[in-house]
Amino acid sequence: MTTDSVIADGVARLEGTLASQMVQSVQQQLPGLTSGAGTIETAFDHYAPISGPPRLRPRSGPDPFNPVEYLLRLQSKRASC
Repeated sequence: MTTDSVIADGVARLEGTLASQMVQSVQQQLPGLTSGAGTIETAFDHYAPISGPPRLRPRSGPDPFNPVEYLLRLQSKRASC
């Protein structure tokens, strides 16, 4: 959400809040949107509760709460080293 914007001497300055999960996406898009001339400065402002159900993501490694799967996957990793 933009809270302040100023355009002067060919320079645009936007201030506002942005969800932390969006910062990397904006950083990646900025060079294309500004012909490489844009910069971004970010600072943490506050925590805010999320709405809706919490997002789930699949586990990236073996589940330590499933000892059989966990030990088998650890063992197979050691064998491949």
